Amino acid sequence: MSNELIRNNHYVPIWYQKNFLSSKRGAFYYLNLYPEKVESPGEEIKYKKQIRWPFSPKQCFYKTDLYTTSFLGHLNDEIERYLFGKIDSDGSRAIKALMDLNYRLFHDYFVKVFEYLDIQKLRTPKGLIWLSQKFPMITHNQLLIEMQNIQRLHCTLWAEAVKEIVSANNSKIKFIVSDHPVTVYNAACPPTSTECKYPNDPRIEMQGTQTIFPLDSNRCLILTNLDYAKNPSLRNLKEFRPNPNPFRNTLIRYDNIINGRELSEEDVEHINYIIKSRASQFLAAEEKEWLFPEKRVHSDWVKCGNVLKPPTDKLYQFGGEIYVGYEDGSSEYFDQYGRREPESEFLKKKKRAGKIGPNASCPCGSGKKYKKCCRDIPDNERPASDVLSIRERNLFFYDIVTRILGVNRSGELDWDELRRNLTNDKIAKIYKAVAGLWPPSTNLFALLPRPDTNVLRAMFTGIIDPRVTYMNITCFSFYADEILIQSPFVNPNNMRKEFSPIENPGQYRDETIKNLYFLFLIMPWIEIGLINLFPDPWNFNYTLMKTVMDAAEKRKDAKTFDEKSYNQMKELFFEDYKRTIFTLPDENLRAFFRHKSKDLSEEEISKLIDYTKRMNAQDPFVDLNPGKPGKESSQMRISRMTPNMEMTMFLAQATGSMIITDNNFRWSEICSSIPYYYGLSKNPWDKFETFVSEYLVKFPLIVDQLAHMQELKKSEFMSVKRVLKRLLNFINADQAPNNSQIAHLQEEFDIAQTVMSKSIEKLVQKGEKAIVTSSYPKPMNIDAKLSCKISPIGHINNLVYRLLVSYAGHDKYIKSLPLSLYVEYGSKESA
Repeated sequence: MSNELIRNNHYVPIWYQKNFLSSKRGAFYYLNLYPEKVESPGEEIKYKKQIRWPFSPKQCFYKTDLYTTSFLGHLNDEIERYLFGKIDSDGSRAIKALMDLNYRLFHDYFVKVFEYLDIQKLRTPKGLIWLSQKFPMITHNQLLIEMQNIQRLHCTLWAEAVKEIVSANNSKIKFIVSDHPVTVYNAACPPTSTECKYPNDPRIEMQGTQTIFPLDSNRCLILTNLDYAKNPSLRNLKEFRPNPNPFRNTLIRYDNIINGRELSEEDVEHINYIIKSRASQFLAAEEKEWLFPEKRVHSDWVKCGNVLKPPTDKLYQFGGEIYVGYEDGSSEYFDQYGRREPESEFLKKKKRAGKIGPNASCPCGSGKKYKKCCRDIPDNERPASDVLSIRERNLFFYDIVTRILGVNRSGELDWDELRRNLTNDKIAKIYKAVAGLWPPSTNLFALLPRPDTNVLRAMFTGIIDPRVTYMNITCFSFYADEILIQSPFVNPNNMRKEFSPIENPGQYRDETIKNLYFLFLIMPWIEIGLINLFPDPWNFNYTLMKTVMDAAEKRKDAKTFDEKSYNQMKELFFEDYKRTIFTLPDENLRAFFRHKSKDLSEEEISKLIDYTKRMNAQDPFVDLNPGKPGKESSQMRISRMTPNMEMTMFLAQATGSMIITDNNFRWSEICSSIPYYYGLSKNPWDKFETFVSEYLVKFPLIVDQLAHMQELKKSEFMSVKRVLKRLLNFINADQAPNNSQIAHLQEEFDIAQTVMSKSIEKLVQKGEKAIVTSSYPKPMNIDAKLSCKISPIGHINNLVYRLLVSYAGHDKYIKSLPLSLYVEYGSKESA
């Protein structure tokens, strides 16, 4: 290979272009859809030639320095030489095996076909512009890195599609070459639609999306999602196919490619018309007239796609189930969508017939009225309504738990009785319910809410533990309409048997007690939609988990020790450790005290044991039915500070949430990812951030859930929410504020906070009168200090943007973290 720097980068490789040239003619007619203007005397506007001929493959579809990287002024062509050198080498062999239907060779190159298609879709100018728009602030070098990171995004979905190769052998008109050869078509997304606005394409996950890739001048590969292939009359072609999770492994047949359909000239013209409609700027063909299919195509966009539909009599080869048995006796299952377990019928919901009334409950399961939820949202942008929502699954889980534990939901909960009767069998059943409600194939991101300017949503990140999280919820509920919190219940589906709470429930007694306590506390708020308790997203996508964990591993050396956060975790851990010791049988506890302090008398040890019993009687997390000491009774100690930084930022942007935390370490991580990019000498939001950070706020802590919900509805307790909504809308407008606007926002915040503080003082003064039952502690006034971070343009964590492109499942996510809040609690003033 020559050592000369390669700067003319062919984004449509020369070997691929040659597939469209016959031996009798070695040149293309090269069409420029948008020729450049040329200077001319007078007012006449002239352009360069639209069609040029003859053009060899070397002269077509290249751009100077498209893949060239630069460091300190030194140019580098390693991406062209090594990355695309390998991709094109493997890709050419894979495409040849596919065209020849040489299944013996194709077995080795099957995956390479889809890997080539995926990188080919990204490597064009259109593909790179599309990718760059997903990253608000990204350099050319970084863009090329992200192109490599995100390749293989669609491989699994394409591999599971219906695959057909159509032929133009009997047509005088042949397939043309586009500067964006991997063409995406959806009958519901014409070129003028939002989905097709340059440089966008309809999403591959959409049921009605088909992928067109001409293999040579006579053969074209068409990939069709299975549901659309079997039912082209689907009502909503923009709805996602089942199990659209990317980057996952699957098991399919590779010898069932449909072949043999001969196209007429009209059919080929229709495909060429679609290819041209989705091209960026350049097209090439052996004959000039082939480049203008629109002169002969008179069908609309929908009818043009009829030629892409696979023959129905060949579809019997697709779908069904695959069972695999291994020599060790284990087995695996795959359905037609790559799911590894049969579909759970009890998680499905029937779609409502007829028109939904504005005051009816929303079909999405949010618990809100239809007019206040999904009525004005397009169908394809709504949360999934054909399966149980997150809220409905939590309500279902709560119902299952109360039945397992024998809890009378209409009466007052006897927590001591519940703990005394908590058996290992009941714990196993509880976690079986978790596994059943959240199977591995769950499309969690279709269930999560999407950004909504009418909803003030917050993503909580920090310690998930009833001893601290409950106070955060009660306080922040006055600052948000909805709070997203990650569930503390582990999912057994992805755990080894020796660590599974189903196989070894005795190890999870203490954890289950804490988690049940948390669940019973927050359940009233889950019912009204204040809390959205979602499972760990890592349970449903191994690649997502590995990507985020690898990123966290890389930045661990840059972390600094945070004593404040450490002490908080240490205090909770010590409580758990102390509880473990205090619940030992008397003889073991006596031996422990003797070992720790040999000077203690028997009488003193007896007093210590009595003390532990008194402490246990006051501790709601003590196991009142402990097992005998030993390996079988050893307890899992799980400390949770979730989601981690990358997942928090990803979920906040995907759901349109501000971030809230009370953890100093997490706050420092967030701040380190949000610098400013205004190009100004001073951050325009700095004044407002300083104002909020110096402002002492008050939170009402009302332990009685019913009384708390009643206070939330009062106007004076909604004042801060209204101001924060206006603030967020202002930030998202992406305009730097002037001093007058900042002053007005500060005044609004001050007035709203003052109104709420006065209401809190009145509430505290009322004491017992403000609560429904004396069994709850009195309301408390909590002094706190807020810190805020505003980032309307973007952040520097490109991994988060990569996760959004790959996993969010929609394009409506916010492009920045407009507002993040950190609360530092001070003193508590009780009535």
